[in-house]
Order: sequence, then structure tokens, then C-alpha cells
Amino acid sequence: MPITLTQLNTAEVLRYMGCPPEKADGALMAQVEDCARELLGAVRPRWSWRRGTPSAKHPGGWASPPRRSAVSSSPPVPPR
Repeated sequence: MPITLTQLNTAEVLRYMGCPPEKADGALMAQVEDCARELLGAVRPRWSWRRGTPSAKHPGGWASPPRRSAVSSSPPVPPR
């Protein structure tokens, strides 16, 4: 199932920029809207997920699969 992004919340963009939306002048709004149009024409959202198993021991209820650690074939270097 493809993900589509069809609009951008320009008021939120302005807040992230540190400008309350009601105080933005016409030039700034035009620039934000131009950037939003360009962004919407270029972005290609993708799905991402992480596999886990149900667990009552973890706060979110899901335990992540164990991570593999890198194993070095060289002996440890003693401290000086």
C-alpha cells in the first residue's frame, strides 16, 4: 500500500521556524507555501517498521529482538 503526502501544515512549519502563524507576513507565507509545493512534489514516503515480540516486562509491551554485537577477531589491546 503506497503512502501519499498531499498537504503540509504551513502553520506548524511557521511554528517550527519560531514565527507564530498569525504574525507571518505575506512574503513569508508565500515562501513557505512555495517550499511546501516543492517538497510535496519531491518526497516519496516509505513504510518502516521494527519486528518485536509481545512482552509484559517492557513498558511499551513489546520487546525488541536481540541485537547482534560485533565480534572482533583481534585480541584486546591492554591499557598503557
